[in-house]
Amino acid sequence: MAPILETFVLALPRTFRSVSVPEGASVTLTIKGESGGEWSIRQEEGDWQLYQGTLEQPDAGVSIEQEFAWRLFTRGLSQDVAVRQMSFTGDRTLGLMVLDTVSIIA
Repeated sequence: MAPILETFVLALPRTFRSVSVPEGASVTLTIKGESGGEWSIRQEEGDWQLYQGTLEQPDAGVSIEQEFAWRLFTRGLSQDVAVRQMSFTGDRTLGLMVLDTVSIIA
C-alpha cells in the first residue's frame, strides 16, 4: 500500500491551492503504519510544493492511521468520521484542510 498512499499524497498541493497563507507556511502529514510515511507542503512563491519528510517547525501537523488515510483520500470515509481519527498540532484550521484532499473518485 505504500506506493498507493504516496500517490494519494500527490493531491495535497492541489487541495491547498486556494488557501491563503504567508510565504513559507507549511503543513506536515504523517500517515502512521507500515505503509505510511511523512510528507510536507510549503507555500513557496504563491504555490504549494510537496516534500517527502517533515519540514522544520511546520505551522500545522496532521496525523492519521493508514487504514483511515486511504479511505479519506478516496472518499470512502466521511470527513466527520475522519476528523475523529486524526490528531493535530499547530494551526488546526490549516490542518483541517487535509480533509478536503481527494486522490481518487470512486
